[in-house]
Amino acid sequence: PSEIANEVKISRQSIHKVINKYFQHGISACWADLERSGRPVTITDEAKCYVVDLACIKPKDLGYPHELWSINLLREHIKNHCSEKGFPELCNVSKSTVWKILNKREIKPHKIKYYLERTDENFEEHMNNVLMLYKEVSLAIERDQKDGCYYVSYDEKPGIQVLSNIHKDKCPTTQHGFISRDYEYKRHGTLSLLAGIDLVSGKVMALVRERHRSYEFVEFLKLLDETYPKGKLIKVVLDNHRAHTSKETKAYIDSTPNRFEFVFTPKHGSWLNMIESWFGKLSRTMLRGIRAENKKELEHRIMDYIEFINE
Repeated sequence: PSEIANEVKISRQSIHKVINKYFQHGISACWADLERSGRPVTITDEAKCYVVDLACIKPKDLGYPHELWSINLLREHIKNHCSEKGFPELCNVSKSTVWKILNKREIKPHKIKYYLERTDENFEEHMNNVLMLYKEVSLAIERDQKDGCYYVSYDEKPGIQVLSNIHKDKCPTTQHGFISRDYEYKRHGTLSLLAGIDLVSGKVMALVRERHRSYEFVEFLKLLDETYPKGKLIKVVLDNHRAHTSKETKAYIDSTPNRFEFVFTPKHGSWLNMIESWFGKLSRTMLRGIRAENKKELEHRIMDYIEFINE
């Protein structure tokens, strides 16, 4: 025991306890603590089910103004209503006991995890169309047929806030190893980024505008038309925003026959659009915490970043 204690850095007393536990209860008992002595558990399985059932109901549906349960709020509700429901053993239930009951069943009524409702009846078909285009891109690269057709993943990033500091930031020092920033700031409105990424070369093409209507979208299509050789088809992956299917957009598409082909992602399926990954990188590496004195400065910095990425 002394040698083992020195090796694993615990006391000899602990070593002896584990050895005795093995002799009395077997090897499986050594992986966890044994049940402790004390007052026996008096909460029935039915009472535990009552607690879990409550946690699966929003508090606002029971007359509270809260959207989510806190453990304390849930405990108070249980204590106030358990007797009338036939579970008097819960009258003095503690917060830790409520937490243990919920945690054992992995119920977390204080948390929200977002999901996307599938609202597109033709989800599978639209998803397959996007994936087939990506496969087409892959084959074009493998066979070195990159000039037969051009592929662009497009989307808008609206609502980029233009904020400026009222007081200057303080740079890191040896005393404070981080940027110090005052909480006050000024708002100067928002900007929208319209961007597409060439799925073969990785080049990003973009416009920064104050809005993202049909007018701005047609402006971006004209940018694509100027970027790629005339007479070649441009396939664009994009979502079902109404600006992409408006009368103005259709009129422009009709004026440039055999130039553009749209492949729409499913509704609530924008995660299939590869430009979203680039938007994520933009938000993490460039826009996070950014301050600009006006819209024009932020526009220039975004375009400078895109030029930097393309280089």
